[in-house]
Amino acid sequence: MEKIVSSKTTSRRSFLRYGAIAAGLGLAPPLLAACSSGSQSPAPSTGAGSATAPASTAAPAAKPTSGAPSGAATAAPAAQSSSGTSGATGTVRLYTWTAAANLPSWKDAVAAFEKTYPSITVNLEYSPSSEYFDKLTVEYAGNTAPDVIYTSPPDAERLATQGVVLDLSQLIKDNNFNLSDINPASQEGYQWSGKVWGICAWNDTRYTIYNKTLFKKAGMPDLPQKWDADFSLDTFLQYAKKLTDPSQQTWGYVFEDNLHAAHFSWLFGSYYWDSFDYPTKAVMDSPEGQQGFQFIQDMVYKYKIAPSVAANMGGSDAMFQTGKVGMVWGGFKSAAVVDKPIKDFEWDISTIPMGKKRVSNLSPNGFQIVSKTKVPDLAWKLVEFDTADQGNELMTRATSMPANRKIDFNKVSPLQPWQNQLLLDALKGGWPDTPHPNIKPEFWTIMTNEMEALMANTKTGADAAKAMAQQINAKFQPYVVPK
Repeated sequence: MEKIVSSKTTSRRSFLRYGAIAAGLGLAPPLLAACSSGSQSPAPSTGAGSATAPASTAAPAAKPTSGAPSGAATAAPAAQSSSGTSGATGTVRLYTWTAAANLPSWKDAVAAFEKTYPSITVNLEYSPSSEYFDKLTVEYAGNTAPDVIYTSPPDAERLATQGVVLDLSQLIKDNNFNLSDINPASQEGYQWSGKVWGICAWNDTRYTIYNKTLFKKAGMPDLPQKWDADFSLDTFLQYAKKLTDPSQQTWGYVFEDNLHAAHFSWLFGSYYWDSFDYPTKAVMDSPEGQQGFQFIQDMVYKYKIAPSVAANMGGSDAMFQTGKVGMVWGGFKSAAVVDKPIKDFEWDISTIPMGKKRVSNLSPNGFQIVSKTKVPDLAWKLVEFDTADQGNELMTRATSMPANRKIDFNKVSPLQPWQNQLLLDALKGGWPDTPHPNIKPEFWTIMTNEMEALMANTKTGADAAKAMAQQINAKFQPYVVPK
Protein backbone atom coordinates (compact mmCIF):
# COMPACT_ATOMS: atom_id res chain seq x y z
CA MET A 1 0.00 0.00 0.00
CA GLU A 2 1.36 3.43 -0.83
CA LYS A 3 2.23 5.76 1.97
CA ILE A 4 -0.90 7.48 3.21
CA VAL A 5 -0.33 11.19 2.97
CA SER A 6 -3.84 12.50 2.74
CA SER A 7 -7.38 11.80 3.86
CA LYS A 8 -10.59 11.78 1.88
CA THR A 9 -14.04 10.22 2.16
CA THR A 10 -17.71 9.78 1.62
CA SER A 11 -20.45 10.84 3.93
CA ARG A 12 -22.74 8.61 5.87
CA ARG A 13 -25.56 9.21 3.37
CA SER A 14 -23.36 8.42 0.37
CA PHE A 15 -21.94 5.34 2.03
CA LEU A 16 -25.38 3.96 2.83
CA ARG A 17 -26.60 4.85 -0.61
CA TYR A 18 -23.77 3.19 -2.45
CA GLY A 19 -23.92 0.11 -0.27
CA ALA A 20 -27.66 -0.34 -0.65
CA ILE A 21 -28.37 0.47 -4.29
CA ALA A 22 -25.01 0.95 -5.92
CA ALA A 23 -25.85 -1.25 -8.87
CA GLY A 24 -28.10 1.40 -10.39
CA LEU A 25 -26.28 4.64 -9.80
CA GLY A 26 -25.26 5.62 -13.34
CA LEU A 27 -26.95 8.50 -15.07
CA ALA A 28 -29.64 7.79 -17.62
CA PRO A 29 -28.59 7.18 -21.25
CA PRO A 30 -29.67 10.63 -22.56
CA LEU A 31 -27.38 12.26 -20.00
CA LEU A 32 -24.52 9.96 -20.86
CA ALA A 33 -24.94 10.75 -24.52
CA ALA A 34 -24.89 14.44 -23.73
CA CYS A 35 -21.60 13.96 -21.88
CA SER A 36 -19.85 11.57 -24.21
CA SER A 37 -18.50 14.01 -26.78
CA GLY A 38 -15.79 16.60 -26.54
CA SER A 39 -12.21 16.50 -25.37
CA GLN A 40 -10.70 13.07 -24.92
CA SER A 41 -7.94 14.13 -22.59
CA PRO A 42 -7.56 11.77 -19.61
CA ALA A 43 -9.83 12.40 -16.68
CA PRO A 44 -8.23 13.40 -13.40
CA SER A 45 -7.83 11.38 -10.08
CA THR A 46 -9.04 12.17 -6.36
CA GLY A 47 -10.03 12.09 -2.78
CA ALA A 48 -15.37 12.43 3.09
CA GLY A 49 -16.99 10.81 4.43
CA SER A 50 -18.94 11.21 4.54
CA ALA A 51 -20.52 10.64 2.59
CA THR A 52 -21.92 13.03 0.74
CA ALA A 53 -24.75 12.18 -1.19
CA PRO A 54 -28.17 11.09 -0.32
CA ALA A 55 -29.80 7.72 -0.51
CA SER A 56 -31.07 8.17 -3.99
CA THR A 57 -32.76 5.88 -6.44
CA ALA A 58 -31.34 5.93 -9.95
CA ALA A 59 -33.49 6.72 -12.96
CA PRO A 60 -35.25 3.58 -14.24
CA ALA A 61 -33.18 3.41 -17.40
CA ALA A 62 -29.91 4.17 -15.64
CA LYS A 63 -26.85 2.06 -16.34
CA PRO A 64 -23.68 2.07 -14.25
CA THR A 65 -20.94 3.77 -16.21
CA SER A 66 -18.10 3.95 -13.72
CA GLY A 67 -16.39 0.97 -15.29
CA ALA A 68 -15.88 2.75 -18.58
CA PRO A 69 -12.77 4.75 -19.42
CA SER A 70 -13.51 8.32 -18.62
CA GLY A 71 -12.27 10.57 -21.37
CA ALA A 72 -15.55 12.41 -20.90
CA ALA A 73 -14.28 13.89 -17.68
CA THR A 74 -13.21 16.93 -19.61
CA ALA A 75 -16.09 16.86 -22.05
CA ALA A 76 -17.45 20.14 -20.72
CA PRO A 77 -15.01 23.03 -21.08
CA ALA A 78 -14.00 25.05 -18.06
CA ALA A 79 -16.22 28.02 -17.44
CA GLN A 80 -15.04 31.28 -18.94
CA SER A 81 -15.10 33.75 -16.10
CA SER A 82 -15.78 37.41 -16.72
CA SER A 83 -14.44 40.07 -14.43
CA GLY A 84 -16.49 42.10 -12.03
CA THR A 85 -19.63 40.16 -11.09
CA SER A 86 -20.60 42.37 -8.17
CA GLY A 87 -22.97 44.34 -10.40
CA ALA A 88 -24.12 41.34 -12.43
CA THR A 89 -27.82 40.61 -12.58
CA GLY A 90 -29.44 37.25 -12.91
CA THR A 91 -30.86 34.17 -11.23
CA VAL A 92 -28.99 31.17 -9.84
CA ARG A 93 -30.73 27.87 -9.17
CA LEU A 94 -29.35 26.06 -6.13
CA TYR A 95 -30.36 22.40 -5.83
CA THR A 96 -30.01 20.36 -2.62
CA TRP A 97 -30.98 17.07 -1.02
CA THR A 98 -30.14 18.17 2.52
CA ALA A 99 -32.49 17.00 5.26
CA ALA A 100 -35.70 18.99 5.32
CA ALA A 101 -34.91 20.03 8.90
CA ASN A 102 -31.86 21.89 7.57
CA LEU A 103 -33.77 23.98 5.06
CA PRO A 104 -34.44 26.95 7.38
CA SER A 105 -30.68 27.48 7.70
CA TRP A 106 -30.25 27.19 3.95
CA LYS A 107 -33.00 29.77 3.43
CA ASP A 108 -31.24 32.09 5.87
CA ALA A 109 -28.05 31.70 3.84
CA VAL A 110 -29.91 32.49 0.61
CA ALA A 111 -31.38 35.62 2.19
CA ALA A 112 -27.93 36.71 3.35
CA PHE A 113 -26.49 36.15 -0.13
CA GLU A 114 -29.26 38.17 -1.80
CA LYS A 115 -28.67 40.98 0.69
CA THR A 116 -24.98 40.96 -0.19
CA TYR A 117 -25.70 40.71 -3.93
CA PRO A 118 -29.08 42.42 -4.35
CA SER A 119 -29.01 42.10 -8.15
CA ILE A 120 -28.73 38.28 -7.96
CA THR A 121 -31.72 36.08 -7.14
CA VAL A 122 -31.25 32.56 -5.78
CA ASN A 123 -33.93 29.94 -6.30
CA LEU A 124 -33.43 27.25 -3.65
CA GLU A 125 -34.77 23.95 -4.94
CA TYR A 126 -35.10 20.83 -2.82
CA SER A 127 -35.75 17.19 -3.56
CA PRO A 128 -35.76 14.33 -1.06
CA SER A 129 -32.67 12.20 -1.34
CA SER A 130 -34.56 9.41 -3.11
CA GLU A 131 -35.53 11.74 -5.97
CA TYR A 132 -32.52 14.05 -6.20
CA PHE A 133 -30.45 12.42 -8.93
CA ASP A 134 -33.46 11.29 -10.91
CA LYS A 135 -34.50 14.91 -11.28
CA LEU A 136 -30.95 16.06 -12.05
CA THR A 137 -30.61 13.38 -14.73
CA VAL A 138 -33.84 14.38 -16.47
CA GLU A 139 -33.21 18.12 -16.27
CA TYR A 140 -29.62 17.86 -17.46
CA ALA A 141 -30.69 15.82 -20.47
CA GLY A 142 -33.39 18.44 -21.19
CA ASN A 143 -31.01 21.40 -20.78
CA THR A 144 -32.99 22.65 -17.77
CA ALA A 145 -30.59 21.62 -15.01
CA PRO A 146 -29.91 23.83 -11.97
CA ASP A 147 -26.70 25.86 -11.79
CA VAL A 148 -25.27 24.77 -8.44
CA ILE A 149 -25.68 21.30 -6.92
CA TYR A 150 -24.90 19.74 -3.55
CA THR A 151 -22.82 16.55 -3.60
CA SER A 152 -20.47 14.29 -1.68
CA PRO A 153 -17.19 13.00 -3.14
CA PRO A 154 -18.63 9.76 -4.59
CA ASP A 155 -21.23 11.67 -6.58
CA ALA A 156 -18.85 14.55 -7.28
CA GLU A 157 -16.41 12.07 -8.79
CA ARG A 158 -19.10 10.32 -10.80
CA LEU A 159 -20.58 13.54 -12.19
CA ALA A 160 -17.16 14.97 -13.05
CA THR A 161 -16.07 11.89 -14.97
CA GLN A 162 -19.34 12.09 -16.92
CA GLY A 163 -18.85 15.74 -17.86
CA VAL A 164 -21.86 16.95 -15.87
CA VAL A 165 -19.99 19.56 -13.83
CA LEU A 166 -17.41 22.27 -14.52
CA ASP A 167 -13.73 22.28 -13.75
CA LEU A 168 -13.61 25.33 -11.45
CA SER A 169 -9.89 25.99 -11.81
CA GLN A 170 -10.26 29.12 -13.96
CA LEU A 171 -13.01 30.57 -11.77
CA ILE A 172 -10.85 29.97 -8.71
CA LYS A 173 -7.92 31.73 -10.38
CA ASP A 174 -9.95 34.64 -11.74
CA ASN A 175 -11.59 35.30 -8.37
CA ASN A 176 -8.45 34.82 -6.25
CA PHE A 177 -10.14 32.14 -4.18
CA ASN A 178 -7.72 30.68 -1.65
CA LEU A 179 -8.32 26.94 -2.00
CA SER A 180 -5.79 26.24 0.76
CA ASP A 181 -8.29 27.65 3.26
CA ILE A 182 -10.39 24.52 2.71
CA ASN A 183 -9.38 21.51 4.79
CA PRO A 184 -7.14 19.62 2.32
CA ALA A 185 -8.22 16.22 3.59
CA SER A 186 -11.81 17.01 2.71
CA GLN A 187 -11.24 19.10 -0.44
CA GLU A 188 -9.26 16.35 -2.12
CA GLY A 189 -12.50 14.49 -2.73
CA TYR A 190 -13.41 17.20 -5.24
CA GLN A 191 -10.16 17.49 -7.20
CA TRP A 192 -7.71 15.29 -9.05
CA SER A 193 -5.15 15.58 -11.86
CA GLY A 194 -4.80 19.31 -11.40
CA LYS A 195 -8.51 20.08 -11.83
CA VAL A 196 -11.09 21.17 -9.29
CA TRP A 197 -14.61 19.82 -9.73
CA GLY A 198 -16.19 21.28 -6.61
CA ILE A 199 -15.55 23.08 -3.33
CA CYS A 200 -15.99 21.29 -0.02
CA ALA A 201 -18.27 23.19 2.34
CA TRP A 202 -18.43 20.87 5.35
CA ASN A 203 -16.64 17.88 6.75
CA ASP A 204 -17.61 15.38 9.38
CA THR A 205 -16.10 12.38 11.12
CA ARG A 206 -17.02 9.71 13.64
CA TYR A 207 -16.46 9.60 17.39
CA THR A 208 -17.86 7.64 20.32
CA ILE A 209 -21.13 8.77 21.90
CA TYR A 210 -21.76 7.08 25.24
CA ASN A 211 -24.41 6.82 27.95
CA LYS A 212 -22.85 8.31 31.08
CA THR A 213 -25.75 7.11 33.23
CA LEU A 214 -25.18 3.47 32.24
CA PHE A 215 -21.45 3.92 32.81
CA LYS A 216 -22.07 5.17 36.33
CA LYS A 217 -24.48 2.33 37.11
CA ALA A 218 -21.82 -0.14 35.99
CA GLY A 219 -19.20 1.57 38.19
CA MET A 220 -17.09 2.69 35.25
CA PRO A 221 -15.33 6.04 34.77
CA ASP A 222 -16.36 8.57 32.14
CA LEU A 223 -14.62 8.22 28.82
CA PRO A 224 -11.81 10.68 28.01
CA GLN A 225 -12.40 14.11 26.48
CA LYS A 226 -9.41 14.12 24.15
CA TRP A 227 -8.99 12.34 20.84
CA ASP A 228 -5.55 10.92 21.66
CA ALA A 229 -6.41 9.90 25.21
CA ASP A 230 -5.77 6.46 26.69
CA PHE A 231 -8.80 4.49 25.52
CA SER A 232 -7.82 1.19 23.94
CA LEU A 233 -9.79 -1.36 21.98
CA ASP A 234 -9.29 -3.78 24.88
CA THR A 235 -10.78 -1.23 27.28
CA PHE A 236 -13.66 -0.64 24.87
CA LEU A 237 -14.37 -4.38 24.83
CA GLN A 238 -14.14 -4.61 28.63
CA TYR A 239 -16.57 -1.72 29.10
CA ALA A 240 -18.97 -3.04 26.46
CA LYS A 241 -19.14 -6.41 28.23
CA LYS A 242 -20.01 -4.73 31.54
CA LEU A 243 -22.70 -2.63 29.87
CA THR A 244 -24.38 -5.58 28.16
CA ASP A 245 -27.20 -7.11 30.21
CA PRO A 246 -29.67 -9.37 28.38
CA SER A 247 -32.05 -9.30 31.35
CA GLN A 248 -32.27 -5.50 31.04
CA GLN A 249 -32.05 -5.59 27.23
CA THR A 250 -29.03 -3.30 27.27
CA TRP A 251 -26.17 -3.47 24.79
CA GLY A 252 -22.58 -2.33 25.14
CA TYR A 253 -22.41 -1.17 21.53
CA VAL A 254 -24.65 -0.84 18.47
CA PHE A 255 -23.42 -0.53 14.88
CA GLU A 256 -24.75 2.23 12.64
CA ASP A 257 -25.15 -0.26 9.78
CA ASN A 258 -23.17 -3.02 8.09
CA LEU A 259 -20.91 -0.79 6.03
CA HIS A 260 -20.05 1.48 8.94
CA ALA A 261 -19.38 -1.64 11.00
CA ALA A 262 -16.64 -2.44 8.46
CA HIS A 263 -14.72 0.61 9.69
CA PHE A 264 -13.71 -1.40 12.76
CA SER A 265 -11.28 -3.25 10.47
CA TRP A 266 -9.38 0.03 10.09
CA LEU A 267 -8.53 -0.07 13.79
CA PHE A 268 -6.44 -3.16 13.05
CA GLY A 269 -4.33 -1.22 10.54
CA SER A 270 -6.20 -2.34 7.45
CA TYR A 271 -7.48 -0.10 4.66
CA TYR A 272 -9.78 -1.12 1.83
CA TRP A 273 -7.60 0.12 -1.05
CA ASP A 274 -3.91 0.03 -1.95
CA SER A 275 -3.67 3.82 -2.27
CA PHE A 276 -5.51 7.02 -1.49
CA ASP A 277 -4.04 8.87 -4.47
CA TYR A 278 -4.67 6.32 -7.21
CA PRO A 279 -6.30 3.10 -5.98
CA THR A 280 -5.90 0.08 -8.26
CA LYS A 281 -6.53 -2.83 -5.92
CA ALA A 282 -8.65 -3.90 -2.94
CA VAL A 283 -6.51 -5.01 0.01
CA MET A 284 -9.02 -5.61 2.80
CA ASP A 285 -7.98 -9.28 2.64
CA SER A 286 -4.63 -8.47 4.30
CA PRO A 287 -3.92 -10.31 7.57
CA GLU A 288 -4.89 -7.13 9.45
CA GLY A 289 -8.08 -6.85 7.44
CA GLN A 290 -9.06 -10.44 8.09
CA GLN A 291 -8.42 -9.93 11.81
CA GLY A 292 -10.50 -6.76 11.81
CA PHE A 293 -13.49 -8.30 10.07
CA GLN A 294 -13.36 -11.26 12.44
CA PHE A 295 -13.44 -8.84 15.40
CA ILE A 296 -16.62 -7.29 13.98
CA GLN A 297 -18.29 -10.68 13.87
CA ASP A 298 -16.96 -11.59 17.31
CA MET A 299 -18.58 -8.48 18.80
CA VAL A 300 -21.93 -10.05 17.92
CA TYR A 301 -21.43 -13.80 18.33
CA LYS A 302 -18.40 -14.32 20.60
CA TYR A 303 -18.42 -11.37 22.97
CA LYS A 304 -22.17 -10.76 22.53
CA ILE A 305 -21.80 -7.03 23.16
CA ALA A 306 -23.68 -5.88 20.04
CA PRO A 307 -26.81 -7.02 18.24
CA SER A 308 -26.55 -8.08 14.64
CA VAL A 309 -27.45 -5.23 12.32
CA ALA A 310 -30.74 -6.96 11.50
CA ALA A 311 -31.71 -6.52 15.15
CA ASN A 312 -30.94 -2.80 15.17
CA MET A 313 -34.54 -1.67 15.22
CA GLY A 314 -34.54 1.93 14.11
CA GLY A 315 -30.75 2.15 13.79
CA SER A 316 -28.07 3.16 16.27
CA ASP A 317 -29.38 6.70 16.82
CA ALA A 318 -32.85 5.52 17.76
CA MET A 319 -31.54 2.68 19.91
CA PHE A 320 -29.15 4.98 21.76
CA GLN A 321 -32.02 7.35 22.57
CA THR A 322 -33.84 4.54 24.41
CA GLY A 323 -31.15 4.63 27.07
CA LYS A 324 -30.45 0.92 26.56
CA VAL A 325 -27.18 1.30 24.64
CA GLY A 326 -23.81 2.09 26.17
CA MET A 327 -21.86 3.27 23.12
CA VAL A 328 -22.40 4.12 19.44
CA TRP A 329 -20.42 6.00 16.82
CA GLY A 330 -21.86 9.25 15.55
CA GLY A 331 -21.05 12.48 13.74
CA PHE A 332 -21.35 16.18 14.46
CA LYS A 333 -25.09 16.23 13.90
CA SER A 334 -25.59 13.34 16.33
CA ALA A 335 -24.35 15.40 19.25
CA ALA A 336 -25.43 18.81 17.97
CA VAL A 337 -28.95 17.94 16.86
CA VAL A 338 -30.04 14.29 17.00
CA ASP A 339 -29.23 13.50 20.64
CA LYS A 340 -29.76 17.01 21.96
CA PRO A 341 -33.38 16.37 23.07
CA ILE A 342 -32.37 13.46 25.35
CA LYS A 343 -33.38 14.27 28.93
CA ASP A 344 -33.83 10.82 30.48
CA PHE A 345 -30.13 10.10 30.91
CA GLU A 346 -26.73 11.77 30.74
CA TRP A 347 -24.61 11.29 27.63
CA ASP A 348 -21.38 12.65 26.22
CA ILE A 349 -18.82 12.11 23.48
CA SER A 350 -15.32 10.68 23.40
CA THR A 351 -12.61 9.34 21.15
CA ILE A 352 -12.74 6.21 19.05
CA PRO A 353 -10.80 3.40 20.79
CA MET A 354 -7.19 2.76 19.85
CA GLY A 355 -6.34 -0.55 18.23
CA LYS A 356 -3.21 -0.85 16.12
CA LYS A 357 -4.44 2.50 14.85
CA ARG A 358 -6.97 5.10 15.93
CA VAL A 359 -8.69 6.28 12.80
CA SER A 360 -12.08 7.59 11.81
CA ASN A 361 -13.70 8.16 8.44
CA LEU A 362 -14.32 11.55 6.85
CA SER A 363 -17.66 12.68 5.42
CA PRO A 364 -17.36 15.82 3.26
CA ASN A 365 -20.15 17.66 1.47
CA GLY A 366 -19.73 20.42 -1.06
CA PHE A 367 -20.95 22.31 -4.10
CA GLN A 368 -20.43 21.87 -7.82
CA ILE A 369 -21.41 24.00 -10.82
CA VAL A 370 -23.30 22.22 -13.58
CA SER A 371 -21.51 22.30 -16.93
CA LYS A 372 -24.55 23.60 -18.82
CA THR A 373 -25.05 26.65 -16.60
CA LYS A 374 -25.57 29.91 -18.44
CA VAL A 375 -24.44 31.96 -15.42
CA PRO A 376 -21.10 30.47 -14.32
CA ASP A 377 -19.89 33.69 -12.70
CA LEU A 378 -23.04 34.16 -10.65
CA ALA A 379 -23.03 30.49 -9.73
CA TRP A 380 -19.44 30.87 -8.58
CA LYS A 381 -20.37 33.80 -6.34
CA LEU A 382 -22.91 31.57 -4.61
CA VAL A 383 -20.45 28.69 -4.23
CA GLU A 384 -17.88 31.06 -2.78
CA PHE A 385 -20.42 32.56 -0.36
CA ASP A 386 -21.53 29.14 0.82
CA THR A 387 -18.06 27.70 1.28
CA ALA A 388 -16.00 30.62 2.53
CA ASP A 389 -18.36 33.27 3.77
CA GLN A 390 -21.49 34.01 5.79
CA GLY A 391 -23.53 31.35 4.01
CA ASN A 392 -21.26 28.63 5.30
CA GLU A 393 -21.55 29.92 8.85
CA LEU A 394 -25.33 30.05 8.66
CA MET A 395 -25.74 26.56 7.23
CA THR A 396 -23.19 25.04 9.61
CA ARG A 397 -25.68 25.46 12.45
CA ALA A 398 -27.63 22.45 11.19
CA THR A 399 -25.23 20.70 8.85
CA SER A 400 -21.68 19.82 9.87
CA MET A 401 -18.28 21.23 10.67
CA PRO A 402 -17.11 23.96 8.27
CA ALA A 403 -14.40 22.80 5.90
CA ASN A 404 -13.09 26.34 5.60
CA ARG A 405 -10.42 26.67 8.25
CA LYS A 406 -10.89 30.45 8.54
CA ILE A 407 -14.34 29.96 10.02
CA ASP A 408 -14.24 29.73 13.81
CA PHE A 409 -15.92 26.41 14.61
CA ASN A 410 -16.52 27.49 18.20
CA LYS A 411 -18.65 30.41 17.01
CA VAL A 412 -20.94 28.32 14.82
CA SER A 413 -21.09 25.06 16.78
CA PRO A 414 -23.54 24.47 19.66
CA LEU A 415 -21.08 22.03 21.26
CA GLN A 416 -18.64 22.85 24.04
CA PRO A 417 -15.15 24.01 23.02
CA TRP A 418 -13.49 20.76 24.16
CA GLN A 419 -16.00 18.77 22.12
CA ASN A 420 -15.30 20.89 19.07
CA GLN A 421 -11.58 20.30 19.54
CA LEU A 422 -12.08 16.55 19.80
CA LEU A 423 -13.93 16.57 16.48
CA LEU A 424 -11.30 18.75 14.81
CA ASP A 425 -8.58 16.40 16.04
CA ALA A 426 -10.52 13.44 14.66
CA LEU A 427 -10.45 15.04 11.20
CA LYS A 428 -6.66 15.12 11.13
CA GLY A 429 -6.25 11.38 10.76
CA GLY A 430 -9.51 10.45 9.08
CA TRP A 431 -9.60 8.01 6.19
CA PRO A 432 -11.87 8.12 3.14
CA ASP A 433 -14.22 5.38 2.02
CA THR A 434 -14.14 6.58 -1.60
CA PRO A 435 -10.82 8.33 -2.22
CA HIS A 436 -10.90 8.37 -6.01
CA PRO A 437 -13.20 7.82 -9.02
CA ASN A 438 -11.60 4.40 -9.55
CA ILE A 439 -13.65 3.23 -6.56
CA LYS A 440 -16.76 2.20 -8.45
CA PRO A 441 -20.28 2.16 -7.02
CA GLU A 442 -20.62 -1.59 -7.54
CA PHE A 443 -17.79 -2.16 -5.05
CA TRP A 444 -20.15 -1.16 -2.26
CA THR A 445 -22.70 -3.73 -3.40
CA ILE A 446 -20.03 -6.40 -3.04
CA MET A 447 -19.04 -5.17 0.40
CA THR A 448 -22.67 -4.98 1.49
CA ASN A 449 -23.34 -8.56 0.45
CA GLU A 450 -20.25 -9.87 2.21
CA MET A 451 -20.95 -7.85 5.36
CA GLU A 452 -24.44 -9.35 5.46
CA ALA A 453 -22.91 -12.81 5.33
CA LEU A 454 -20.44 -11.83 8.06
CA MET A 455 -23.20 -10.49 10.29
CA ALA A 456 -25.37 -13.55 9.63
CA ASN A 457 -22.44 -15.71 10.80
CA THR A 458 -22.39 -17.64 7.54
CA LYS A 459 -18.84 -16.53 6.66
CA THR A 460 -15.82 -15.95 8.86
CA GLY A 461 -14.00 -12.64 8.89
CA ALA A 462 -11.23 -14.12 6.76
CA ASP A 463 -13.64 -15.58 4.20
CA ALA A 464 -15.67 -12.36 3.95
CA ALA A 465 -12.55 -10.19 3.53
CA LYS A 466 -11.11 -12.52 0.88
CA ALA A 467 -14.41 -12.63 -1.00
CA MET A 468 -14.65 -8.83 -0.99
CA ALA A 469 -11.15 -8.37 -2.38
CA GLN A 470 -11.47 -11.11 -4.98
CA GLN A 471 -14.76 -9.82 -6.39
CA ILE A 472 -13.74 -6.16 -6.31
CA ASN A 473 -10.37 -6.77 -7.95
CA ALA A 474 -12.15 -8.57 -10.79
CA LYS A 475 -14.03 -5.32 -11.45
CA PHE A 476 -11.33 -2.72 -10.82
CA GLN A 477 -10.24 -2.52 -14.45
CA PRO A 478 -10.79 -0.70 -16.67
CA TYR A 479 -9.99 2.19 -14.36
CA VAL A 480 -12.48 5.04 -14.37
CA VAL A 481 -9.63 7.55 -14.58
CA PRO A 482 -6.62 6.50 -16.68
CA LYS A 483 -3.39 7.17 -14.86
